[in-house]
Amino acid sequence: MLIGVAGLISSCGGNNTEEMPEALLPPEKMVGVLIDIYQTEAMIASFGQNYDSSQHIYDIVEPDLLARHETNHEDFSSSYRYYLDRPDQLILIYSAVVDTLSYREQVLTQERDKNNADSK
Repeated sequence: MLIGVAGLISSCGGNNTEEMPEALLPPEKMVGVLIDIYQTEAMIASFGQNYDSSQHIYDIVEPDLLARHETNHEDFSSSYRYYLDRPDQLILIYSAVVDTLSYREQVLTQERDKNNADSK
């Protein structure tokens, strides 16, 4: 689904022309924001809404999501565009995102399996 970042990707090239934003989010903060975005999108997708409704829901929750990370849409977007122009840094960011989400999924699966075994 990738509602939150899909628009950014389509509007950006990869030619290293993006200047460093004044409020550049450091990689570790980008990781946290992206993890929350993907988890929020997954939750919204589980509602079974069409794309427009899902986008509307995301647009409503995005300001609070970003505020939890002490950032806003403009600073996140400009930081994302900056990292898009620097694939070596973006790969490291996304590696951390994928590793964290995979770990969380593994923990949840183990907890579910344990709970299922305990209930038998």
